[in-house]
Amino acid sequence: MTIQVLNEKDLPDVHSEISNRKRLEEIFTDYKNKIYLVSGRYSKVKLADHELWTTKVHDRSWLFWHHCLVSVPFLIDSYYVDRNDEKINLAYEIIEKWFQANHPISPSEMGWHDHSTALRLLHIVKLYLVFHEKKNSKVLNRLSKISEYHMKKLADPNFYQEKHNHGLDQDIALFISAHVLTKLQKSNEWKNLALKRFWRQVHSIFASDGSYLEHSPQYIYLMLERLLNFYRILYQTNQAESTILLTKIEKIFTFYLTMLHPNGQFPTIGDSEAETAKKIAEKYLNLLPKKLSANIVSFQKGMTNMPLDAFYRNGGYAFFRSDWKNNEETTQIIFYSAFHSRVHKHHDDLSFTLYGHGMPLLIDAGKFTYEYDRPERKYVVSAYGHNTVRLNKRETDLKRQHINQSGILSFLATKNIGYASGFHTLTKGVTHRRMLFFLKPYDLLVIDLIRGNQQTTGELILNLHHQLKVHKKNEKVIALKGTKPLLSITQLGGGTFNIQRGKKNPLLGWSSPTYGEFFDNHLLTLERKGKEIKFVTHISLKNENTIKDFKWNLNQIRFSWKGFKVFCKLTDYYEHLFFNGKHYDTKKNYNNKTLLESLTKNNIEFVKSFYKPF
Repeated sequence: MTIQVLNEKDLPDVHSEISNRKRLEEIFTDYKNKIYLVSGRYSKVKLADHELWTTKVHDRSWLFWHHCLVSVPFLIDSYYVDRNDEKINLAYEIIEKWFQANHPISPSEMGWHDHSTALRLLHIVKLYLVFHEKKNSKVLNRLSKISEYHMKKLADPNFYQEKHNHGLDQDIALFISAHVLTKLQKSNEWKNLALKRFWRQVHSIFASDGSYLEHSPQYIYLMLERLLNFYRILYQTNQAESTILLTKIEKIFTFYLTMLHPNGQFPTIGDSEAETAKKIAEKYLNLLPKKLSANIVSFQKGMTNMPLDAFYRNGGYAFFRSDWKNNEETTQIIFYSAFHSRVHKHHDDLSFTLYGHGMPLLIDAGKFTYEYDRPERKYVVSAYGHNTVRLNKRETDLKRQHINQSGILSFLATKNIGYASGFHTLTKGVTHRRMLFFLKPYDLLVIDLIRGNQQTTGELILNLHHQLKVHKKNEKVIALKGTKPLLSITQLGGGTFNIQRGKKNPLLGWSSPTYGEFFDNHLLTLERKGKEIKFVTHISLKNENTIKDFKWNLNQIRFSWKGFKVFCKLTDYYEHLFFNGKHYDTKKNYNNKTLLESLTKNNIEFVKSFYKPF
């Protein structure tokens, strides 16, 4: 196979793309005047050379992108508008200034940050390819030396980020740079190293079923762009490797489409924002198999024929939908529970989101920013920012030794009823089990069973979208948008929710659907105590009492819904389900041995706590 030489446009774009010629010219003029832009999210900043790489303005993420040298691709984009050499010369000058100020030791935490180093290298190599067209040997030699130092960093195992999306970008940057800078002594060695590590990263970040293991769905789009771009490059260099990657990309894309809200926005799970997903560029769609690209196009038009419900047992997700019309009648539920790594991990196990009436209704609180010491950041990461149960008035224990002590263990999809069940043991001495029935298309029944080996406190938490208001009708909570009721929430068996909104000390009733913004929203909580705690929550999108004759006796749960009599007999980890007397076998997850072992240990302690010796 002929190896094609890369050009600047083959490399991934990690900066905010701007197509407006006038805007690109303004950015160039600003850079000449030492006024720096990193993205539309932040205002421009004027910086003198002595403070160029050390001044802390805006926030940590601004500093990160500044050290990624996003100024370089902006100037390259502007250069291709009018071929004004002054623009690429300025880009080169910025790189030189950065290297002289930050090599070998940077005065900034973002100078040799594991991720900024990788993305900066891509931008340096982009500029190298532009100057390669002009055959400017002096600049090429200097950019090659600066790149080589970056590549040594990325190849260093002590610098490398294992099992992390940053590591994936490190591998891609190292491979591309080694492919471009073939005259470097270690280019082949680094290229092989990058490819070997790349596959380890792919398998640790994405499960075999295509689900994303870093707990934040919005990152899937970023990863897909990188993987699609890298697929194109691999195709030009290694046919066998590219075929394997394309198979993986197909699975990831299916998960991605399943996860998106019906309005095309990302759910605010983990460190995600409620942004509308960008359309997949034609240059990437043309790379994909026809069936997959057709699904993507039809999804964007609300016409896909993908399954309504899906179980990603390895990723810890259960998805339910009423339809794929993606209109105001479409209901979507995402139930999730997993602890694969600490990357972007929140205290959100056994949480769920609910979408209906054309908008998110029950939400997760989003990410706010990556300023980890900010009280707003701490709040959105906490259990109060998610639709789960807070145990013993503290957060779940997310130490590395507790990885995999959370998961969805069973799933069932039928025409009228969907079901999923999961556990976590991330609070010492306590097991939380949650069962979720989707009674299509307007009703949701959430059943929680909490067991502790001593007196335990459980606080049920529900977060409503910030555009909704609430009022109480007896023990029922009704959520409205304007004057229109959109859903009702009732605790079967009694119980009155405590309702708070926008409390400041301590923070309660807040969410951050967009970066850096903090909106007050209604927070519903209900607290119970005991060695065994139960919550049974009926959520209706039609404000109707459709669930009748609910009974929970020991391990048997019964209720009626419309024309169905539902019987659920619980076992230690799974269940037997009967609808109108017919047995339905759930899909079961037997893979998470760590969770099953922790459940067994907790159950033994629970039984012991009730045993009284003679």
